[in-house]
Amino acid sequence: MEMSGSGDKFSKISGVTLLEALMATAVVAIGFIAVFQMVNYSVQSIDSSSERTKANFLVSMVAEDLISDKNSLSRKDGNKNIYFKDELIDGKVRDSDFKSWKFDCSKTVASDKKETAYANKTEVKWKNRLSKKRLKCRGDKDLRFLKVFDICSDKPSSKKNCKFKNSTNEFYENSGDSLMLIGKNASSNE
Repeated sequence: MEMSGSGDKFSKISGVTLLEALMATAVVAIGFIAVFQMVNYSVQSIDSSSERTKANFLVSMVAEDLISDKNSLSRKDGNKNIYFKDELIDGKVRDSDFKSWKFDCSKTVASDKKETAYANKTEVKWKNRLSKKRLKCRGDKDLRFLKVFDICSDKPSSKKNCKFKNSTNEFYENSGDSLMLIGKNASSNE
């Protein structure tokens, strides 16, 4: 029996070369990297969406406090009653950018009840609601604040002193002599 020609039998069997195997591995690796990036992006997206949902819910609670308590007595200054809305638009509290309330993420939250309605809302309740316990801070310089704008009619019958005067008849017909407060809750990383 002759052994010549036995090599011809194996030379006709085709297999995977090393180069082909490396190329297939590279294609699979690129696919896995793309899938991992999509998973990472979706986790971040879900996280930011849940934070936005929580923030909207908490801001709604602050807005309800403003609407329901704006005419509640905050404190007495001699014989004069100071109401919650007066505290929010007071020049000592509100700065030139109309920020009536601020919360710095680097500070701790007070938990004791305060003596005035304004202090109870702003120092305890709002700071607790918008603190690190409930919302993530982007850093120690993250600042949450409430801007309050006061609008009233400029008709002679209006005795209110407010920052913004509205001269339209539509405003007067809808609001009359009453003061309108508009609040905007925001966050910044200063």
